[in-house]
Amino acid sequence: MRTMPGTTRTEATERRRRTILYAALQCFSIDGFVDTTIASIRERAAASTGSIYHHFKSKDHLAAILYVEGIPLCQQ
Repeated sequence: MRTMPGTTRTEATERRRRTILYAALQCFSIDGFVDTTIASIRERAAASTGSIYHHFKSKDHLAAILYVEGIPLCQQ
């Protein structure tokens, strides 16, 4: 993974993770959980399949992370 100048590898990794999460959220919102595929998330995030599976075990895992990270946002 190439990092932008002035960006640490940790920051770049977190940015990639967030990009994938946001892409998954968009896909789930538009197509629904069942009809969303890893391929559609990959395309929307402009990420490789390997990058997605590096950060998340499965589509179910992606949805669970979105849920867990979204709950506190709803409680503010």
